[in-house]
Amino acid sequence: MDMKPKNIALLDTVPRLKEERQRRLTEEKISIQRSLNSIVYPILSLPVEVTTEVFLSCLPDEPVQPSEKVAPMLLGRVCRHWRDIACSTPRLWAALLVRLWGGPSFELLVRLWLRRARAVPLSLTLELPYGHCFDSFFTGRGCFCPSSLPFTEHWANLSSFHGICFTPAECLDLLSLAPRLTHCEFNRIPVGLLATPTSTSHLLLTNLEHLELNPLSADIRPLLLVLDWLSLPALRSLKISGAFMNPEAATFHSFLERAPSLQTFDGSFGGTVEHNGLVEILRKALRAMPLLTSLRLIADPTSIANIMRILNESPTFLPRIQNMDLFTPSIVHWPDSFTTSLIDGLTSRWEAKSGVAQLVDFRYFFIPEIRLAMDGRLMVCISKLRGKGMRIRVGPNL
Repeated sequence: MDMKPKNIALLDTVPRLKEERQRRLTEEKISIQRSLNSIVYPILSLPVEVTTEVFLSCLPDEPVQPSEKVAPMLLGRVCRHWRDIACSTPRLWAALLVRLWGGPSFELLVRLWLRRARAVPLSLTLELPYGHCFDSFFTGRGCFCPSSLPFTEHWANLSSFHGICFTPAECLDLLSLAPRLTHCEFNRIPVGLLATPTSTSHLLLTNLEHLELNPLSADIRPLLLVLDWLSLPALRSLKISGAFMNPEAATFHSFLERAPSLQTFDGSFGGTVEHNGLVEILRKALRAMPLLTSLRLIADPTSIANIMRILNESPTFLPRIQNMDLFTPSIVHWPDSFTTSLIDGLTSRWEAKSGVAQLVDFRYFFIPEIRLAMDGRLMVCISKLRGKGMRIRVGPNL
């Protein structure tokens, strides 16, 4: 019996069955999609403004390296609706940390991040690798070190900046490019080549209110090189650390004349100067800060006792001081005169005369060995002042 007609008929039927199955699958898919589309997800029904606030609350407390595991990038992976909201909300992209520098793909990511931030005030943390080609970040030398190019169009929007391992010249170049900067920190500043910045004009920054400078080592010269180029009429808070030497003090005193609005000073002083030399450096520096209300100081007991003595003797010395936080890190001789100066300074500034602010917060910490040299007079004074309302603590830093 000839089977050819049946085989041919069967072969003709298979394509039709496939087409029918494909049609039914398509119809089923459309039906399922319609059902899914008809579901109203509560989170997607929120107004965009509410969703935006929820997204902002998801941001980490501190800036982090861009990652798909952390907001804001994580939010864009949930669904297209969330991605559209995230990408169109500049405040989500207003803070950026770059610590691990990558290749071209990472540079594209940084450019995209900053483009999404648009013109909102920008907070930026950049850590350059130690040993990078000194002063190459802004000059664009032909090397494989990090470059400032991805940030070129955004320096003007910078309101807060934290730079790590920036050379003095790079610090100054950054400051010259960011006129709207209000808060700036430079940590681990290397000595590098103590070169001048790309712009050789003196920098007048009218918006900068907080500045923090910390060297990589105890050498304070990199900090003074930066300060020597700056005029900061709006500066309210200054934090520096390093070992001062007599020849370098004039640069610091000159800077203070160009920062007349200081209200908070945090300084660590030391170096190879004799006690009398450091006392004089501190005395001149603090006299140049008449608006100071808060002082945090790391220095030897001789300098601290001298400050307390002048507080007692001169109402025009730190006339607005209200908070003092002092620390002595080394073992030194503690004569009775130091205790007397401490008692007299505390008492006179608590019982402030007309035109002089009242000292309401006082802390003095030191290594335990110093306490052995103090007599009971100081403990009695502390007890009385505490009873009257002063927030005071004097003792070893345990």
